[in-house]
Amino acid sequence: MRIPSLSKFSIVAKLITGALITTLSMAARAEVGVSESEILIGQTLGLTGTMAGRAGELREGEKLYFDYINAHGGVNGRKINIIVLNDNYDPKLGIANVEQLINTEKVFALFDVAGTAVNSAILPQITQADIPLFFPSTGASVVRNPTNRQIFTLRASYAQETSKLVNYLATVHQNKIVVVYQNSAFGKDCLASLDKEMTRLGLKTTLAVPVENDGSNADQAAAKVAQADPQALILFTTGKPTVDVVHSFRHVLSATPIYTISAMGDTSSIKDLGADGIGVSVSSVVPSPWGFAPVVREYQATMAAAGNKNLSYYSLEGYLNAKVFVEAIRRTGHDLTRQKLISTMENISDLDAGGFAVSFGKQNHQGSSFVDVAVIGTNGRFTR
Repeated sequence: MRIPSLSKFSIVAKLITGALITTLSMAARAEVGVSESEILIGQTLGLTGTMAGRAGELREGEKLYFDYINAHGGVNGRKINIIVLNDNYDPKLGIANVEQLINTEKVFALFDVAGTAVNSAILPQITQADIPLFFPSTGASVVRNPTNRQIFTLRASYAQETSKLVNYLATVHQNKIVVVYQNSAFGKDCLASLDKEMTRLGLKTTLAVPVENDGSNADQAAAKVAQADPQALILFTTGKPTVDVVHSFRHVLSATPIYTISAMGDTSSIKDLGADGIGVSVSSVVPSPWGFAPVVREYQATMAAAGNKNLSYYSLEGYLNAKVFVEAIRRTGHDLTRQKLISTMENISDLDAGGFAVSFGKQNHQGSSFVDVAVIGTNGRFTR
């Protein structure tokens, strides 16, 4: 038997070593949650509980767009797959879900986490894991101020929605304003924004009344509001508390104008309000889903193609979140990493997402300031 020379052994060893180094180098460059065929992202939201209507519609819209993109080859050759976990709008469950998404599922990024309480609770995990969170569905200041390099929001803030409502009320000289706010991080954040805006305008809230998350004290809250005999009632509530307070309040002061922000604008809440919801003004952070903006027409057509006739503000918001996220990934290119995607996002300026303007920057991680106001009509749909 002929024994290979030492020089041949050296050549073989070098080839093996070189291949090993190349393999290790490629592994080192590979990003968590990204393969040649897939981008894996994660989401926790309250598919049951007080946020169920809103969360379900958000999920419906984003899934609609991701399914469309995946059916047409994905983004830069990769399909976007999303692991969705239900947190029942419970911050403790949200924390556990994010722990699973980061450490067990190994997702590339977190996406469209819903609600102020859950987003507030998971902030330490985002920082520790150095994982980005794209487009949380909350207008709260906690995910905006100060700017966090790991977090990008798309929707306008609750402060901007509040400013829109208060400035309108000041214009029509409805200055005797009473507020009912949810006794939660969300409600208190909105109330702080209101106080700041009222002070700027030289006005003062007549009364602020808390309501519990389950709406259990809605009757008492409505009675206190009625005693103040306001010119206008502002609600910083979402889901069941909104419905309970409006029903109770309409029984005592049926003609007083009611204003609220986008947090209550899901289809199930509007349906539950019934006739008591007619005339309630609701601020929105996306265009009307029944309107004519190019992105709205696109959304309507995609919904129709999927056999879905349930247009809503929140499903359109989810659709827009997914659309802008996909565009950022496309611009980043095939060599996708978390840090490169963050840099891409910070350099998106004046993006026209079909009549919906989006701009970010290093010191501006909120993409849109769009706020409009719609009124619930007699058919349960919104009118301008």
